[in-house]
Amino acid sequence: MKAGGFRNINVPKIAIILITTLLQLSFIVQSAYASTHEELISNGKAAFEAGEYKEAEGLLREAIKEAPENHTANLYLGMALSRMGGRANLNEAESYLKHALYISPDDALTNLELGKIYFNKDVHLEALDFFEGVIEYAPRTDMSGEAIGYLKRIYGLKDKKKPWALQLSSGFQYDSNVILKSDVGPLPAGISKKSDWRALVMLAGSYTFVKTKNSSLSVGYSHYSNYHNNLDKYNVNLNSLKLGGSIDPNKNLRIKLLFSYDNTQVDNTSFSESNSASVVSIYSWGRGHYTMLNLQYADLDYIESKKFRGNSNRTGDSSGISIVQRIPLTERANLSLGYAREKVTAKEAYQEYIGDKYFGDLGMKLPWKLNMNLGMKVHTKNYWEAVNPVSPKYRKDTNATYTIVMGRELSKTWSVELSEAYIVNESNIPVFDYRRNIMSAFLKAGF
Repeated sequence: MKAGGFRNINVPKIAIILITTLLQLSFIVQSAYASTHEELISNGKAAFEAGEYKEAEGLLREAIKEAPENHTANLYLGMALSRMGGRANLNEAESYLKHALYISPDDALTNLELGKIYFNKDVHLEALDFFEGVIEYAPRTDMSGEAIGYLKRIYGLKDKKKPWALQLSSGFQYDSNVILKSDVGPLPAGISKKSDWRALVMLAGSYTFVKTKNSSLSVGYSHYSNYHNNLDKYNVNLNSLKLGGSIDPNKNLRIKLLFSYDNTQVDNTSFSESNSASVVSIYSWGRGHYTMLNLQYADLDYIESKKFRGNSNRTGDSSGISIVQRIPLTERANLSLGYAREKVTAKEAYQEYIGDKYFGDLGMKLPWKLNMNLGMKVHTKNYWEAVNPVSPKYRKDTNATYTIVMGRELSKTWSVELSEAYIVNESNIPVFDYRRNIMSAFLKAGF
């Protein structure tokens, strides 16, 4: 070739040819990819409709490898696994159907299939949401007719459901700084600055003596006891009697009314009694999303004794309001956020305070039937009425609690739970500062 021969070549023309060729190759590759997974999905649907569920499973799994966010592939694989039966297949079917719902929340068939799974698992509250979704997204169709049939069966089953419930828990705790205080009732804030092991027993039972489609009335009893290895004077017994009722003005709203009587003993000595009432409103937005508003009042009577001199100075009342918002994040995780405000009065003004609580909880379903919860609560107390006797200051406390709970279902009746709680209380009066670590292990049963 002669020097300068490249000058005769039309460079822009070559560039156009190269770009055109690359675009054609890209289109061919994309078409091949699309046709591959679309063909797998088409063949998988055909196998499913022919009743060849095992064959459909294999084809649809291959399709999902190539197109994991394809709604049809996830839906039909979930349906195939559901039809095959068996616990492992049903659990996997639920996972694929939930992912299909995540991709397309308004699909009636996906809602119907999930409703069937939860119906067969006896989780009727979840099933109700999905069947109602079918009626909303596909009204006056065969699917909505089938959903209505399931709803009628659920309401029928609810009427025949046993009227009683019983929960038992037993376990052990290690407490790095035993405090005479419990989340289940009003106890004195005695800080031991000593660690100890303790055994715990909890029982809760209820009986529903009135039950209609939209209302109920029930009575209940609960008992809590702990038994320390060394610090016997910190042993607590709490007994509670409850009377409650609920009414559903519509399918989204439930209103509950609860009355409770609590009696607390410390080291086998009467310590306190309380009578409380609360009104709870729960508004369901569907798909596990709800808002809960709670108004409560309690009359607190602290009993004077030789062991607890000056205890009656804390007698008074408490009132408060709280709101909780539950937000489903994915098919396997949900978030709860809340705020509460309380006012506590007492005979001695320095015992009175106004409190604010901020709390959050992240719940997750993990493989192997494991459940995990991560929680955080911040509770501020402003003792506004009078200075504390131990200091010429108005006491102000901030209590932060961090928790992690891991549980596993062993059967429909039995479960195990391990938890860790770390508590920090900071006060403008140093004597009330403390740190606390609690490790727990429980065996639980529900009947």
